[in-house]
Amino acid sequence: MTFSDAIPKFRWVIPALWVLAAAGLVVFVPRGDPGRNEVESFLPPDAPFRVASTRLAKYFPRQHGLSQAVVFFEHPGGELTLPEKAYVNGVALKFLQPSDGDLSATDLLSLSVLTPGMIDAAFTAARAADVVGDLRGSLRSAVRGKPLLSPAAVEPPPPNPLITPLGPNGQAAIVRVNIPSDFITYRATQVVRHIRGVLAKTPPPASLRVAVTGSAGYGHDYSAFVQDSHDRTIAATLIVVILILLLVYRAPAAAFVPLAAISLAAAAAVKGIDIAQNAGVAIGVAERIFVFVLMYGAGIDYSLLYLSRYREFLSAGVSPARATRETLRATLPAITASAATDAAGIFMLVFCRFVIFQTTGPAVAAALMISLLASITLVPALALLFGRRLYWPRRLRPPMPDEQCAPRAHRVWSALAGGVTRRPGLVLAVMLILLSVPAARALRIHWVYDALAGIESTWTDPAGQPVSPEKGIGNAAAGIATAVRHVPIGEIAPVTVLIEAPDALRTGAWESISRALTSAVGSLEGVRNVRSLTQPLGEGYAPPPGSKTQLTVQAFAQAEYVGNHGHAMRLDAVMGMHTMSDPAMTLAKTIRQTTESVLAQSGVKATVYLAGATAQMNEIRAVTQRDFRLVVVLVLSVIFVIVLLLLRDWLLTAFMVGAIGVSYLATLGLCAWAFSAWFGESGMDWKVQIFLFVVMAAVGVDYNIFLAARLSQEARDHPPREAIRRAVVATGPVISSCGLIMAASLGSLMVGKVELLRQLGFAMGLGMLMDTFVIRPLLLPAFAALFRRTGQNRRLAE
Repeated sequence: MTFSDAIPKFRWVIPALWVLAAAGLVVFVPRGDPGRNEVESFLPPDAPFRVASTRLAKYFPRQHGLSQAVVFFEHPGGELTLPEKAYVNGVALKFLQPSDGDLSATDLLSLSVLTPGMIDAAFTAARAADVVGDLRGSLRSAVRGKPLLSPAAVEPPPPNPLITPLGPNGQAAIVRVNIPSDFITYRATQVVRHIRGVLAKTPPPASLRVAVTGSAGYGHDYSAFVQDSHDRTIAATLIVVILILLLVYRAPAAAFVPLAAISLAAAAAVKGIDIAQNAGVAIGVAERIFVFVLMYGAGIDYSLLYLSRYREFLSAGVSPARATRETLRATLPAITASAATDAAGIFMLVFCRFVIFQTTGPAVAAALMISLLASITLVPALALLFGRRLYWPRRLRPPMPDEQCAPRAHRVWSALAGGVTRRPGLVLAVMLILLSVPAARALRIHWVYDALAGIESTWTDPAGQPVSPEKGIGNAAAGIATAVRHVPIGEIAPVTVLIEAPDALRTGAWESISRALTSAVGSLEGVRNVRSLTQPLGEGYAPPPGSKTQLTVQAFAQAEYVGNHGHAMRLDAVMGMHTMSDPAMTLAKTIRQTTESVLAQSGVKATVYLAGATAQMNEIRAVTQRDFRLVVVLVLSVIFVIVLLLLRDWLLTAFMVGAIGVSYLATLGLCAWAFSAWFGESGMDWKVQIFLFVVMAAVGVDYNIFLAARLSQEARDHPPREAIRRAVVATGPVISSCGLIMAASLGSLMVGKVELLRQLGFAMGLGMLMDTFVIRPLLLPAFAALFRRTGQNRRLAE
């Protein structure tokens, strides 16, 4: 029994099995736990940033963290009072205590908190020793009958680096929480949520405003916006798919069949993701949304290709059972080849080094395979159960001679196909010239790595409702706005330079290196402050020489900036720009180069590491750019092999692969113009680059495969130009419907609140329209007619 014979025979069993399988998964598979077995970082273990974090933890455990939550406590227009400072220090210690089961005590053990009170305690301990010494000296003088030692004038305490200077905007206190997980991980998000929960349950004095920022704060807010986008995107996807299906078929049953089939497949796929998450696979909310919309778009496409051919057989008077068998024989190769191309192309992400890409590729590929299974089993079975009633209330009529689709559509597509086949060279040249203009613009796109892009400053109450700053807790953007009123913006996440010597150096040697480095790094344009062994409290403060305060500061500096008995030293560079901006990332590289140059001039052999959010984003950029170049080669190679096996025509296959690159670049260029002119954005989110490519490459080539497969069939019985014309006319309506549905499905991402989702939705929707209405009906037929190529190794001959 062949596959095409089995579907009609088991037409009742197949839907029942799908319903039972989907229901069983929904009922018995628990929702995925994204934090279970989650990796601490999405960068590879040997990435320089990961290595730097490990070395920093060895020498300076209190400074260790792959991300950081920074809490600003601001007293607007006034000085922090003692009760306010006491509140800051007290509530910060509660960050390390469980609260209503959100994080366990074990989870919190890995955190480290640095508060103003801890700095004050270090200073006080050093000063206390000096005071005791003075008292002993005075007592000895009294015993000997000498005049009491006149106490020196009380020296003011050194400035606390976690308390901002009093200024016109008031004063602020800073608390830093180091987190041993990347800022975009679920664990870091949980920690920030815990901190906000503690602050909500322990409200600050009415005079204080509180905001949570830092790299972990960015990740928390990004995650919250993605979560808010989830339901909106799913609803938008379903609405646009239903509307387009009804417009295409104008028959409720014909719209219901693919929608029901792919919905069951989507339910199974989503629970499959839950299983993967519970097994420790890192799949975020954004990736789940991406899987859902792509699955609907591709699954409906496969279904429409089947249903359009099924309708042709029914219209010709064939019985539903026979029509099912004949349709499967005619469409199964093209559908399976398209799905294989989609899945194999997107699966190539597994070879990336960036963990999010690694896990997204297999997840999407598996979902597409489930969509394929539904479109070749459940869709045919449901369509057969409806029979000719599938297209009610429309009547199926036999086609007129030479008519391959509805009369009006036939006239439109016939005119278009005729024009392309009559002047293929002109059409090909004009289209390539037109596409080259936006493609050239794509080569100069500015990729944005700022996690806060598009996120506005907000203050919310414990329930998450917007309130005034006096009544709520500010998000990361609000924290930045608070910070810049008191300190340079780079104070939120300074660049930490770690210098590791193979052998321990004496304090004097480290001090000499520190003075040279402090001067060199501090003189760089964009660096606003440097804290180091010889300048522990930053630029502008120097304790009186020989004073007890100087001794106190020196003891503090030795403990904070020299590690492991002289084997390492660190310094913090505070930049005057947002830590995830392009200028900051460039400046961080300059800081590293400057440090290496100073060490070389000093004759010191040491290893330089960079830590902090800016160094992390630099590493993410380097890793993902390497991943993108690798993916381009792998995806295009896989697509070339699959299409070549299907068509067995190397020239036609090479052109189709080349058209992918042209279409991708042209889409990127048009998006860059649109985002700049319409939305006023300076660049595009960096993740658009790779996700748009794999989707356009893998999914976009489907439409060319559909056309080429029909072209090979038509070429058996018709002369060349007629074969091309008939193939374009026959596939025009269904492929256009497929493209519209795919564009609408992916375009639904635009309803999301995150800049990434909006840009991805716009770019992918535009890319699908580009493939549907430019590449497939114009470029590919023009090439085939001009070079007289079709599939199956046959040259088109007059």
